Amino acid sequence: MLGFDELAKALGVSRRQITAWIKEGLPHSVQGRRKMFAPAEVAQWLRQKGYAETEEEAKPETIASTKEEAARLLGVSTRTLSDWQKQPGFPGEPGRPGRRVAYYPIERIQQWRETNVDDEGDSTVRQEIERLKLLEKQIELEKLVGTIVDAEEVDRFLQRVVATAKSMLDSLPDKVVAVLPAKTTETTRRAVRAAVESDLREVFSVLGELIEGDRDDEVDGAN
Repeated sequence: MLGFDELAKALGVSRRQITAWIKEGLPHSVQGRRKMFAPAEVAQWLRQKGYAETEEEAKPETIASTKEEAARLLGVSTRTLSDWQKQPGFPGEPGRPGRRVAYYPIERIQQWRETNVDDEGDSTVRQEIERLKLLEKQIELEKLVGTIVDAEEVDRFLQRVVATAKSMLDSLPDKVVAVLPAKTTETTRRAVRAAVESDLREVFSVLGELIEGDRDDEVDGAN
């Protein structure tokens, strides 16, 4: 059954024309305060009156009154239908507050779909968009919990760590020599200092290699 507005849109006529036809005897029923029309009865009456030369011309469009029904008739998901509604020229109208039914002329939507929608490409693009959105959310989450840090930020942090460590360890040879027993000979003191300094150079060398290794890994990851 079609409502007043749905019938007018399906036949491509004005409300005034429907009202005039009702006065001529256009078959309809009353449900509450609404006039409802059976498409088959309307088509037959129009042919009998000579307002439609053929059955095809008199036959109203298939009208879906809900998004779920329209999606089923069109063979798509309700989400796809919602996406189509956002595009210019889409012939359907969703239901609105204060309006009981939506208006989806199936045949006209099919025609619009043939010229405006690449079904295969549309599906592929949507899947890619969803994948990218998911990846973006995952990256933001990992940044939030600290599992991903900007490469330059890591590099600056490591440089600060090495600089601080070197500043603290540079004074280590003097401190070690200072705690040697007073009777320790000067030769032994110089040997101890040289050994500590040698160990420190090795530590600094290892730290430098670790930092360079991290940088190389970041470059490889970027490539």
